[in-house]
Amino acid sequence: MAKFTWIALFKQIAAWLPPYRDRQPELVQLLQNIGVQLVE
Repeated sequence: MAKFTWIALFKQIAAWLPPYRDRQPELVQLLQNIGVQLVE
């Protein structure tokens, strides 16, 4: 079993996030829509 299997996913998320740098409310809404529960 390979160690650090999360690295590929982390790289994909890191590549996907930059366009949302100045659109944080939209990003939060998108995450909530896909089922991510955010804690304030």
